[in-house]
Amino acid sequence: MNLNVTGMKEIDQFFQQPEAFPKLEYGKTSVLLGSCFSTHVFDRLRYYGFDSMTNPFGVTFHPLALAKQIEQSLQQDTSGKRFTLHDVYLHALASSEIYGMSEESLLERYAKAQLSLRSSLETANLLVLTFGSAHGYFLKETDEIVANCHKQPRDTFTKELSSVEEMVHVWKSLIEVLITRYPKLQIVLTVSPVRYTRDGILENIRSKGRLVELCHELSTLDGVCYFPSFELINDVLRDFSFFEGDRSHPNERAINQVWKLFESWSTNSATRNIMNQVAEIRSREQHKLLFPESEQSERFLADTNEKRERLRSQYSTIVW
Repeated sequence: MNLNVTGMKEIDQFFQQPEAFPKLEYGKTSVLLGSCFSTHVFDRLRYYGFDSMTNPFGVTFHPLALAKQIEQSLQQDTSGKRFTLHDVYLHALASSEIYGMSEESLLERYAKAQLSLRSSLETANLLVLTFGSAHGYFLKETDEIVANCHKQPRDTFTKELSSVEEMVHVWKSLIEVLITRYPKLQIVLTVSPVRYTRDGILENIRSKGRLVELCHELSTLDGVCYFPSFELINDVLRDFSFFEGDRSHPNERAINQVWKLFESWSTNSATRNIMNQVAEIRSREQHKLLFPESEQSERFLADTNEKRERLRSQYSTIVW
């Protein structure tokens, strides 16, 4: 079925919401890690004033690399392969957003990212993990997973399609640690709908299949739920009009459909009421004034500030 115009009633018929699906809460932190699809949800959470953080180590696609980032953060362990690119130092478990002009400054930034993740998890009630690809790059010298190859020589790495069994083993142990350390934390798993066509169409399908199976195995654990963003875009919407020109990346229209379902599952009417009030103010803030110096514009800005301060005083946990 190809849904050119989609609403919640049309989408809901395809998916059954887990009974224990976590709820978004103002005053609690949401942590979103993994592939770039996490950043799209993060952007919407921040728009509505939720306290959220995403990918302190940059976008990470492979479940094992993501697990390693979290494990090392909990252990305050900055070890791992360091690369140099020209005169820049880079960490194998982080994107190029974290760099240093010396190894010492690199490790300082890496440790700061770890601290940011630990601090956010302390107050979080929601952790969203988006797995992107089961294809991973491993250092030949140590067989360690990397999150980024940082333009190093190709013969530095071997490319492997990780097994479901290995990924399940690593993540089951890590989830147990997370739930024990942060008992209020609830985890939502999802698979990125982005098609990694550079691996080949068939290889991408094999990869996504393993990630779906990984999520299925982990969602049987207490405190863990699955959100079907991959299935919504590729099986329900199922139309290239929901993708960018490369036919691989979901466009804004598709992302909005995923957000609508996520919002439906993760919010109640009271929270949505606050969200609507925040959205009204955001819309006013983004309004382009034709004559900024006019009395009418000044009244509009004053009214906007008054509305924002009134809402801020009523709900102090909204992040502006």
